[in-house]
Amino acid sequence: MSSNMVRTLLMLHSSYQLIRSAAPLVLLDKKEKYFPSDMELHVSSTHPTINFTDVKGAPEPLSLKNLNLLNGLGGEKIFLTSKENVIQMPKFLVGQKPDTKTLQTKDAVSCVIITVDKGNGTTDAFYMYFYTFNEGPTALHHTVGNHLGDW
Repeated sequence: MSSNMVRTLLMLHSSYQLIRSAAPLVLLDKKEKYFPSDMELHVSSTHPTINFTDVKGAPEPLSLKNLNLLNGLGGEKIFLTSKENVIQMPKFLVGQKPDTKTLQTKDAVSCVIITVDKGNGTTDAFYMYFYTFNEGPTALHHTVGNHLGDW
């Protein structure tokens, strides 16, 4: 392995450690009903449709590893549609409740870290949390704006 490769690997490792150590601690309200969601569980609980019609040739089961294949089957026209009736509030909509002791979600990836190298040793890190379901705010004594799939 060349010295440049070793130096690059060390920089990536130190950046990774810094990005993980600087990650924000997210505190949720004790009365919270909906939690950050496992993206793999979300995707596997859906099937791709265009105009409410199943997409022919779509991978089954759908996963994060094959999700990109949908780009060649309709791309931006495709919607991921729940396999279960969302009116019945299937369990996957609730998300992954963190452990009360460790404050971590078990076997769930609910955050994506996007990094942008700005040069001169500066890296911007963006922490994006995914919610399968997000309850909207209350206005005039009515909940408005409930929606699926929220970053």
